[in-house]
Amino acid sequence: MPVVLALSRLLLGVSLGLSSAELLWNRAMFSPGGLSSWTVLRTLHRRRSSRIETPRDLILGEHFVALLIVRLMLASLLILPNLPIYLYPGLEALLLLANMTISYRGPYGGDGSEQMNTVVLAGLLYTQLLPGVSFRGVPLGLGFIATQLTLSYFIAGFAKLISPIWRSGRVVADILRSSTFGLPMAADWLDSFPAIGAALCWMVIIFEVGFPTVFVAPSRLIAWYFVAGVIFHLGISVAMGLNTFVPAFLAAYPSLLVTAHAVRRP
Repeated sequence: MPVVLALSRLLLGVSLGLSSAELLWNRAMFSPGGLSSWTVLRTLHRRRSSRIETPRDLILGEHFVALLIVRLMLASLLILPNLPIYLYPGLEALLLLANMTISYRGPYGGDGSEQMNTVVLAGLLYTQLLPGVSFRGVPLGLGFIATQLTLSYFIAGFAKLISPIWRSGRVVADILRSSTFGLPMAADWLDSFPAIGAALCWMVIIFEVGFPTVFVAPSRLIAWYFVAGVIFHLGISVAMGLNTFVPAFLAAYPSLLVTAHAVRRP
């Protein structure tokens, strides 16, 4: 179990650090005149007393960049393998609070990696605070991470399965042609080979919808699920520029491994 926790922390620290660095690189968007200024985003939240609004406005407005710097520093500490074991729950609790604060600031601009970071942080923190609460020897916190990871794949895959556009096989090329997640050369290449584009769409659908079978598949096939997951997220990172997807989702894989083995144990 210590190896599972250490590997998850390492990948989680990389993901949170990379996410924080990317947001700091684009910090102009959080300025008063930026696209994600708190002046605009605060209108999404209910008005409260000045005792609440004053510190909230300072943290999410004027000092939001400082919050990102703090999260980057905490993530860097989380990567370190030789810290006293009692420090990790504190780091995870502070990072969880920072993540929830960033998510509260505004619903726009986030992605699945930020949600998975929060899931893994919560699961690791629960595991270390209540290590004795377990199922078949697996702490419930790790089981929570594994369950959330599986649901995230399955729900995304089911949504694609019932989508006529995804079933048509054109979506991958269309995404790569978009201005936000574009890779025009790859989109043009897929236009020349539509069968490959269709195959990629169905490979994604089958991978995501079939992911829950990891809990009943033979042991020798679990490694292939993991290999497919790594390739899947690397592809997303390269094609769409979503760099944090790789470490964020892979940080949940150690929990999935131990949970799947426990569920399949006679």
